Amino acid sequence: MMGEEKQAMLVLEEQYANNQKFISRSFEEIDAISAGFKHYVDESYEQIRHSALIRNNDNVDLGALNRAFSLLQDESSKEINRHVKTLQAMQEENKSIYKNSLKAFEEE
Repeated sequence: MMGEEKQAMLVLEEQYANNQKFISRSFEEIDAISAGFKHYVDESYEQIRHSALIRNNDNVDLGALNRAFSLLQDESSKEINRHVKTLQAMQEENKSIYKNSLKAFEEE
């Protein structure tokens, strides 16, 4: 390989590695946010339910409370899954670009 081609190959490999690291960190961040949000929702639900039971508050419809928190969790799961799918697509695109670039180098 000529000096320029070797340098271009090193840049390509570094770019690929950096993109993969970014995507991996993003997956980790999504997992952490998801776990934190789930904990927050579960804790909030338990506090509201516990307060209603202690106060014997008939104005609190526990069924409605359950449905509201379930809906909240469902919607957050959908949003998280959307981000995960975006990251998966980015990961596949990164791999494809890398493979196609390698093929182009080999053909030259």
